[in-house]
Order: sequence, then structure tokens, then C-alpha cells
Amino acid sequence: FRHSTQHNTKTKTQTFIMLSKKQAFGLVGVSCFLALGGTFQILACALPGYNWYPLISSVFYVLAPLPFLLGALLKPKQQNLFLAAPAGNAFIADIGTFISAFFLVSALALCPVLAHNQVIKIGAVIYSLCGGIIIYASLMAYAFFFLAEKKEENMSLF
Repeated sequence: FRHSTQHNTKTKTQTFIMLSKKQAFGLVGVSCFLALGGTFQILACALPGYNWYPLISSVFYVLAPLPFLLGALLKPKQQNLFLAAPAGNAFIADIGTFISAFFLVSALALCPVLAHNQVIKIGAVIYSLCGGIIIYASLMAYAFFFLAEKKEENMSLF
């Protein structure tokens, strides 16, 4: 990202972020896929004859990346040699990854469990799973397009 500053005639300062073409296309693509995943999630609840229970899995979509990001922020900058004891707060990063994986599995397994108990219909399961997969894929695409540059600058979250 490049930060740029322009001065108005009224001496107000405006700061904006200039994106490269790759980043701009990545941002537009990620936002479109997030909207598509959210649409599938809403369709799982809103079609005639369906109920609102698949919407519960969207709580997990919000909670899933939070422990991972918190653990990644607390991760030490340097690790010891391979197979040696990890330095610093690597345990916290591992716990964050584990809890995020738990939320991911819970989000993807909740709707099939509800369908098995005949609480929701199979169509709602299909819509919910498609929406969940699209949402998680778009989050991974965001990490690829935007966090990869930070990784090159030794400021990685991964």
C-alpha cells in the first residue's frame, strides 16, 4: 500500500490509499464472493418452507478468524531451530489456530447435524454449506492478496 497526502485549498489534509491493479481486483473479487456467500446463507433461511436455524452458523463465520488472528499477533518474531522448543508465545498461536479450526468445523458441521435431526431441510444444508465454503474461500483469498505483501516485509500473520 502506498499512502498519499493531498492538500486542499482550505488546508485540510486528505489521506487515501492507492492500490495496485492486483490489489484492486483482489479486493473487488473478495467482496463479491463474500456477498455471494452471504446471499447463499440468507437463502438457506429465507426460501419458503425453510426456517432460520441455518443462520446460527454465521456466528461461527465471525468468530472463526478471531482466535487465529489474536494468536498470530502474539506469535514470536523468530522461532528456534526445527524440532527445538518454540520460543516465546508460540503456544498461544497454536491455541488460537486450534480454536479457529474448531469454529470452522463447527460451522460446516452444524447444518448437516440439524438436517439429520430433521430440524432443517436438505436444501437449506446445501445453501448453507455453499455459502460457508465461499465465505471461507474468500477469506483465504484476502489473505493471499493482502497479507502476502506483509509476509515479504517480515510482518507476517502466518
